[in-house]
Amino acid sequence: MARTKIAETVEAQLADPCESLYRLISFTSRDLRYALRQELRQWGLTGTQFGVLLGAANGGSVGEIADGIFSDPTSIGRVIERMEAAGLVERYRRPPDRRVVWVRLQPAGERLLKKVLPRHVARTNDVLGFLSPEQREQLVDLLTRVRRHVAEAGSSAGSEE
Repeated sequence: MARTKIAETVEAQLADPCESLYRLISFTSRDLRYALRQELRQWGLTGTQFGVLLGAANGGSVGEIADGIFSDPTSIGRVIERMEAAGLVERYRRPPDRRVVWVRLQPAGERLLKKVLPRHVARTNDVLGFLSPEQREQLVDLLTRVRRHVAEAGSSAGSEE
């Protein structure tokens, strides 16, 4: 079967070293989330719900929790609503800005988090612990540099419009 011109163009573009690195980072992120979700699923939690529990343990606002788990505050609001109905978290407002909605753990949420968090940490060690401390430090440094660069490039791109 003859290859089309667009297929050749796509293949050539995807062979670019930076594009290949981007895809590797994306696939690795997906694979990590999948591996860690399996642990959470045993507790009846999604990754989003786990993120809400962590954010609520720190007394975060809905917006802060959403930012921490890369979610939209509207979407996270529905998750929090269901978790509140299950008795895991509680939403509340406090002065002076009563527009901000805060989230805190309820006793059932605290008990669940105390069970799940150590197992989650153990699982992350299973998945990433094969790297030496030096390799982990180097990976943290490199990924932090990439994130910083993306954030700076994103803010400068927005200012050019």
